[in-house]
Amino acid sequence: MYASPTGNFDHDGPRVGHYRVGGPAGIGLISYADFAIALLDEIDTPKHHRTQIAFTN
Repeated sequence: MYASPTGNFDHDGPRVGHYRVGGPAGIGLISYADFAIALLDEIDTPKHHRTQIAFTN
């Protein structure tokens, strides 16, 4: 799995506490804290294999 933000990181953004999973194309922002939680959730409970996924708020 290859994970990336959908658009870019919100460098000063607070943790919102939720995220969405989407494809690599698109625009959007995600905070570093929410991106970290999304990655840990995917490691803990893998749902995507051999694909690219993108996270956004």
